Amino acid sequence: MAEINIPTGPIEAEPWDAIRTAPGESLTAACRTALLRELDGMEMEFGAYDREILRWLAGGQPSVVATICSWLRRVRTLPLPAIPTVRDATEAEYRAEQTNEEQA
Repeated sequence: MAEINIPTGPIEAEPWDAIRTAPGESLTAACRTALLRELDGMEMEFGAYDREILRWLAGGQPSVVATICSWLRRVRTLPLPAIPTVRDATEAEYRAEQTNEEQA
């Protein structure tokens, strides 16, 4: 089994050793494993073209795959932004109208 050590913080130099193959394992298989580990649990549906791009990425440079995996890992740890609701927008419009009326 591949040795996969994806960076968890900003990457300052190419992560050459982040994905290493086990004896007899292909580099593509190791990269595919790294990508699938990071995508696991994201609950998103993949189409045929998504899978094609995943295969294409897995066949690329391991340092590039490791960087993409690092981005996926780090973005999952970010807090979700507040998504404005219709109520929020309505309240904001109401406050703006009140301010405009007061200034008139």
